[in-house]
Amino acid sequence: MRCRLNSILWSIGATFLSAVFVYCGRADERQVRDSDEVAIVSDWTESANQWADSVMKRMSLEEMVGQLFMPASYAATDYWTIRQLVRYVADSNVGGVLFLQGDTLSQRVLSDTLRKISQVPLFVAMDAEWGLGMRLKDAPTYPMNGRLGKTSDDQLMYEYGYEVARQSRLLGINVILGPVLDVVGYRGAGSIGSRSFGSDPQKVAHLAVAYARGLEDGRVMSVGKHFPGHGSAVGDSHDMLPTVERSVAYLDSVDFRPFREYVAAGLSSIMVGHLYVPSIDEVHRSSAISPVVTTEYLKQRIGFDGLIMTDAINMKGATGSDRLSLEALKAGADIVIAPENTSKDIAIVVGSVLKGEVSVEFIKEKCRRVLLYKYRFALPKTTDASQQISDSIRDADLRRRMSQSLSH
Repeated sequence: MRCRLNSILWSIGATFLSAVFVYCGRADERQVRDSDEVAIVSDWTESANQWADSVMKRMSLEEMVGQLFMPASYAATDYWTIRQLVRYVADSNVGGVLFLQGDTLSQRVLSDTLRKISQVPLFVAMDAEWGLGMRLKDAPTYPMNGRLGKTSDDQLMYEYGYEVARQSRLLGINVILGPVLDVVGYRGAGSIGSRSFGSDPQKVAHLAVAYARGLEDGRVMSVGKHFPGHGSAVGDSHDMLPTVERSVAYLDSVDFRPFREYVAAGLSSIMVGHLYVPSIDEVHRSSAISPVVTTEYLKQRIGFDGLIMTDAINMKGATGSDRLSLEALKAGADIVIAPENTSKDIAIVVGSVLKGEVSVEFIKEKCRRVLLYKYRFALPKTTDASQQISDSIRDADLRRRMSQSLSH
């Protein structure tokens, strides 16, 4: 393990220095070239099925279970962060990594390096609801959704999503945890607030779906959140399990509407939040570990058959069991985000298979679903590292149009 880590550290160091020289040498390059666009898969269904099947033939049970986990990490290149990332990818065979705060150079180096050591194409995700600048200190930042929701139109939001996708690809990011599909309720949406596009479910749906279309047309997977709707929650799920005191009729006509339109648009992934919604499930538990919310409502009633992710499972809104990851998967999730102890949670899921609590076919079905979406979004290679994510003509034009929109 130590020899392999040292080898990877040397690789990262060399890549880092190379990237620094590129940054310094091309600092005056203002316009991003469009010649390196990622190849678009014209028909991913049949080809994806064949590819997923071929990959799964080589995978052990532990490796298939690993694909269902996405631990969180900072975008930093210090020894301890790299050591942990290597363990996640090389030892636990995780399906992806969610990156938090950092800088663009470190993100690019880590994305490229982890992709090289991963046996299976990796989901590289970022929780960037209003652009990469929300997480990366030197990346472009745009207005929060609450401001944009007042004056923006669908076309502007589409181009916004497409530009964020372009910037993401340059850093090796292929998943954005967004858009926010929550509708602000009468209590002011608590922790959601200006993260939402507003209180009009139709407008929220149109703007969020347009943004998600831009992301996915730019070859970055969108993740709509937080089902069944965080807009009327009392409390913050980072600190507690919030309650949503809404009737099923209200949820159906307001909170579910953006999710329905997201599903109807054929978009890829939905995140289930840590919410207690007694009108749906009387059991006091997070929606992310509720089969009633995830399977009965999201899958069956809303009709979503894409990739389902949990909100960060290490949030206090999901506390109460050392089997949370297993419970979330049994409830209907395909990917568990940010477990407290990734290797332990993987071992618990593997153990549940060996004990007959869940079947091998159950794991295979989820792993295969993950691989199908990886075929579409995780296979293309990172574009030329000499390109810049900011100061492009596209970014400048987008900022100008947003400013004009907000001034009206």
